[in-house]
Amino acid sequence: MSLSQYDDQCLRITDTDGTAYEGICQHNGAEYNYHEFGRDEECLQMVYMLFFPNDIAELTSLEGRTGPYGRFTERYGALEKVAAESGMDLIDEVFYCEEDEHVCRMLLCLEDYLDPARALPDRDEIIGAVRKLLKTRLDPASRAAAERIIEKWG
Repeated sequence: MSLSQYDDQCLRITDTDGTAYEGICQHNGAEYNYHEFGRDEECLQMVYMLFFPNDIAELTSLEGRTGPYGRFTERYGALEKVAAESGMDLIDEVFYCEEDEHVCRMLLCLEDYLDPARALPDRDEIIGAVRKLLKTRLDPASRAAAERIIEKWG
């Protein structure tokens, strides 16, 4: 099975460790991956995460799904939690991706994760990045989430 059929689709990918990630995926061909990552194999890229065929235990399309979180099953998920806990490098990857839904989910995650009781790396830098993000063109849901973060934590 080629992963190319899932290009530009919203997917739920469960990895071999049992962690489920939800997001909009881009298909990377084997040649591209060899040039960029030194791995001669196709994959699906979800913002900063790469899923090669042997990494995928289960793959579910979320296309056409509607619910309280749009196509997604939760307000935010593992992709955003990993980024928040890892710090600015991965948060920036999400903030400057081309998918508004990912930016919004990252901001929703940060609303919870910026609580001073959490030992979040780069907390002040994250708040600065949210301020900077507010100066860019944001969709209404992302703008509202960013404004709530600044009002509450910044």
